[in-house]
Amino acid sequence: MREIIGPELAITSAGRFVPVERINSRNDNAYAFEPSPEAQAYLDEMRRRYGYDIEVRPNDPRVSETAAGYFRPTSVEGGSSDPSKRVVYLDPKTPGLYTLMHEMGHATDPTLLKEVLHERQLKRDFFGRTGNNIGRPVDYLSDYLFSMGPRRNFRTELTAEEAAKFASEEAGLRDSDALADKAEYPLSYIRQGIEDFERAHLVPNVPDAAKPELFDKFYTPESRPQRPRLDLELPVDVNTVVDASDDYTRRVLDLALDREYQQKKDFEINRAIDYAKRRLGDATNVEQYYR
Repeated sequence: MREIIGPELAITSAGRFVPVERINSRNDNAYAFEPSPEAQAYLDEMRRRYGYDIEVRPNDPRVSETAAGYFRPTSVEGGSSDPSKRVVYLDPKTPGLYTLMHEMGHATDPTLLKEVLHERQLKRDFFGRTGNNIGRPVDYLSDYLFSMGPRRNFRTELTAEEAAKFASEEAGLRDSDALADKAEYPLSYIRQGIEDFERAHLVPNVPDAAKPELFDKFYTPESRPQRPRLDLELPVDVNTVVDASDDYTRRVLDLALDREYQQKKDFEINRAIDYAKRRLGDATNVEQYYR
């Protein structure tokens, strides 16, 4: 999936979605895609190169509004295992040509489905090894990034960006998407993975009765970054308030002052940047934001 990050700037349109009769239509939301001349030329080349029937559909309304497009590798129709067809999805309001190229990068990735299925087993194995306590952060950060998806998402998004980079260069595309740093979006999975890992270590100890409210407050976007105070009412006694702020603050300080962990975090970020630079070459200068 490719998401919209940063300010919305001018992009080259891939075409438009027009309503069609819902009767006998298998198309999502009953819309047909009318590609722009540039998108038509690109799709024709992809059909010639890979032999797939390619269909472009509008994003499912239930998908996040920030999604510029996506590909479903596990779908029976149009997924990675379909021998004759690929279906990619684009934002119905602003279907971008570069995003189409990015999603086709996923659609033609021969290892994507295997990685998705393998990740499910890696997650089961990780929880089997760690249970509810993953121990010292420094000992488990790399394992978490490998097993819980951040590294896989990083690699697969790099593959899609690499494909879109070459396709956009062949097409002479020079819009904001084509000129953006190609590693920024893939690296966001490493950054988010580290944030999620750290958040799990920052959960303070509270009575079991207060945990539902704690998790509701702690994991909502409004609670990021660190909350200075966490007052929780126990459902069994509305007059009892648990202040988890001290324990939470201590955990934040312990993690920030854990030199071994901070070095491990820097290592993971630098390794991802170096890998992205090897894959993308001069299409990225993202280290200026991370180092």
